[in-house]
Amino acid sequence: MSWQTFKVENQIEITAFHSLFEEHFPCNWNFEGESHDFWECVYVIDGNIFASGDGRVYNLAQGEMIFHEPMEFHRLWLDGKNGADVFIFTFSAKGNLLDFFRDKVLRLSKNERDILSGMLEFLTNANMEKRLNNTPMELRYLSPPSKKAGYLQSVAAYVILLLLSLCGSTNTAKTENTEDAKIFYDTVQFMKSNLSGKVSVDQLAKRSKTSISTLKRIFAKYTGISIHRYFLNLKITAVTELLHSGKSVTEVAEMLGFSSQSHLSKVYKNMTGKNPSSIRR
Repeated sequence: MSWQTFKVENQIEITAFHSLFEEHFPCNWNFEGESHDFWECVYVIDGNIFASGDGRVYNLAQGEMIFHEPMEFHRLWLDGKNGADVFIFTFSAKGNLLDFFRDKVLRLSKNERDILSGMLEFLTNANMEKRLNNTPMELRYLSPPSKKAGYLQSVAAYVILLLLSLCGSTNTAKTENTEDAKIFYDTVQFMKSNLSGKVSVDQLAKRSKTSISTLKRIFAKYTGISIHRYFLNLKITAVTELLHSGKSVTEVAEMLGFSSQSHLSKVYKNMTGKNPSSIRR
């Protein structure tokens, strides 16, 4: 008999995990926000939680999942009224299908919720002892990995199965539609379209037809950092993308309005802890 060969092409490959945990957050929980060079996924098991990323604001409900792409500044917080049970994992990955998950907030189907339930059951059973020690919350299912052979590969298999099931889903969640959320989104988009220059708070406030104090309040509410710092984060994200595309540090400095290559290097090192020259392919 002549056998045919069907080659498997990996559309998504998980290369590392950075955090992996399930937690109940009290009603006043507030995470000030961050950006990092790997993916983050937040799933609401029960309750509601607010999330912002790339100018978008969501009130995530039970069964909804938000994806934050690498270098996207994002923040999570609760409304001060009710707590929430949340599952969060961060990971590095590669593959053609990852682009689908940029800017995505999805409501999971029963099948996808079942995949997550199976994953959580597997994690809980493999890490029972960690509930009794002082393992940091973010590393509860990672540090140290279970002694079971193939533990992280099994976790990766669950995540890949979930992502493959979600890929192409049109079951998206709606963004917040409040006036503050609209101003925040519009301002962030304007900032992103003007990364090569300087943008003042006064200019942004006038453009949004609001006061400086109101705009500062909105950014504090949705990002936890200053407007200037947020704009700088957007620039650093653009720097990373341009360096990955093959641009030199000098070229990127000129493109994004830094006074010199050394100025860019200093700011980038201060923001990320890395030298920009180490990022370029």
